[in-house]
Amino acid sequence: MGWLGLDDTDGLSGGCTTHTFHKLISLLAKDTNAIGEDWKWRVSTNPRLVRLWPFAERRTRGNAAVACEIILFGEEDDVIDEGRIDESETALLKRLDELWAELVLADAERHGSASESHHDQRQQSEASPGMVWLKQDIDNKIYTMAVRGEVKLTEIMEFVDDKINASGGKVWKDNDGHGCIGALAAISWNGLIDHTWEAIAYRLEKNIGTLRFINNQKVIQLTTKYPDTFVNRDPTIDRSLISPRTPCPVLFGIRAETRDAAESAAHWLLKDRNSENASSMRVWQTNQATNDHLFHRYKGDLVEKPQIIKGGHAIIELENGLKAIAFSQSGDINRVIQMLLSGDEVEFYGIIPKGENIVHLERFIFKAPSPKRHLRPLCDCGSRFTSKGKGQQLKCPNCKEKTFDHWVESPLPAQLAPLLGVWLEPPASARRHLAAPLSRLHPDLP
Repeated sequence: MGWLGLDDTDGLSGGCTTHTFHKLISLLAKDTNAIGEDWKWRVSTNPRLVRLWPFAERRTRGNAAVACEIILFGEEDDVIDEGRIDESETALLKRLDELWAELVLADAERHGSASESHHDQRQQSEASPGMVWLKQDIDNKIYTMAVRGEVKLTEIMEFVDDKINASGGKVWKDNDGHGCIGALAAISWNGLIDHTWEAIAYRLEKNIGTLRFINNQKVIQLTTKYPDTFVNRDPTIDRSLISPRTPCPVLFGIRAETRDAAESAAHWLLKDRNSENASSMRVWQTNQATNDHLFHRYKGDLVEKPQIIKGGHAIIELENGLKAIAFSQSGDINRVIQMLLSGDEVEFYGIIPKGENIVHLERFIFKAPSPKRHLRPLCDCGSRFTSKGKGQQLKCPNCKEKTFDHWVESPLPAQLAPLLGVWLEPPASARRHLAAPLSRLHPDLP
């Protein structure tokens, strides 16, 4: 058995690598008769959709790569028939040559121009498709590198060349083939530690680029009817999150803990007469909502009151000099941080983009208030005791009553007190695809 991976076929103007791959493996499955004696290969029904490092320089619009296992004829025999396997692979590679030219390159040429982004200042790149076939599975080292940091094409191609020389395979690439990075990362991911599922419905060709029609009342009911689905809506802004707002061919995507939940929910929604018809649908095994991109937990005390900058974004600095930013879109995280003081104890998760020295917050907890929030006790007369110096008793400035030197805790602001010791996350609409909702993966868990 072998693995086929693909990435970087789309652009801001349209297209979708999952759609291109969906069409490709659908054609591969149609090409062969998996029941009779003459089947050529068998395509897995659990293809992978893998999100990668959110700040990769050449990341695509959704920053997702795809892969699928393909079983060659002869590999499932009681006695492995190398001749049949080689014959099957030869036929498969010939067919992939055709699909690369007729489908992958055609989609990349149609949708892969370097359009200007209205919300991202980084330089946009033309599609740089890469497709990789490996005769054998590989460990998850490449995936871990690609989901937690920048990976160079030269590193990937050296690895691919070594694997092909050792056990066989093939690479297809165009315009330098940066998509080989994602293709290999998707092959490398195994999802054994954690994974989720997404059922993606694709639009009819005539509807692509037009306004999507999804029954919002059905979307509101999704989580209740199918409790294993998640991130269907953002209730803070009363908006559905299952449909993209780009001119891509995706009608909607429903994320879930199980394959059955994703598939059942998608079929239920597609039956609705008040929603747009789909051309097809596929269920993907994914690394979405796994927190695989987070690998460090930060903690410490604030050295000063948070800095509020233009746009309402809040910056904190710990005693060790580490800085972190909570963007205004981060909801409760930003709101809590704006109420903190020097000396308050915090913990958080986040990632640091290349070239920056500040953590972009994704999970946050206000652990303990600063001693600076403490006050001197109140006297029975209503005035507050004051200190007359180190080692001396406290004295009431009004009635002159004295008491021992001590502090009492100051009540936290009414808006802050309920959130002390509570893990916070951005609203659903402001989270990354990789971010695990607190409801499915709590930060205190391993």
